Amino acid sequence: MTSSHHSKTLAAILAALFGSFGLHRFYLYGWRDRYAWVHMPLGWAWMLGVYLLNVLTLQNVMGWVFVLGGAIGVLSGWVSALMYGLCPDVQWDTRHNPCSQKVSAHGWGAIIVVVATLFIGTTIMMAGLAIGFEQIFYAQSQEVAHLGLYGGAFV
Repeated sequence: MTSSHHSKTLAAILAALFGSFGLHRFYLYGWRDRYAWVHMPLGWAWMLGVYLLNVLTLQNVMGWVFVLGGAIGVLSGWVSALMYGLCPDVQWDTRHNPCSQKVSAHGWGAIIVVVATLFIGTTIMMAGLAIGFEQIFYAQSQEVAHLGLYGGAFV
């Protein structure tokens, strides 16, 4: 462990924005952290899945597989951001700054990151659910149209 002082607010920001790539773990534990390297392919899978769904079509199966697989990394980053932001400063210093002579006093910065993470995470989750249910409804309406029921009103 190095004697540098790790900021709780910066760690929470890195986890919220780039947690799927493990940047928060690289910041806290260095380049030798195995879990940080596990995050990296999950982040790229998520980006590839979003690209496939956006550019090709929302019905691209591989896009959904990559998005759902990469969502593990994104959710892990958001949970880490929440844990870092809500961790008391004394406990943070004990765990991440044992050799540092500074005392952490993060105040509102970490709380603002937590609130923003909750807001953005909830918005993205609701959008994902809405798009998923829309695709299910669209597939069902296409089946009804192919069966010739309701005179093709859902086409």
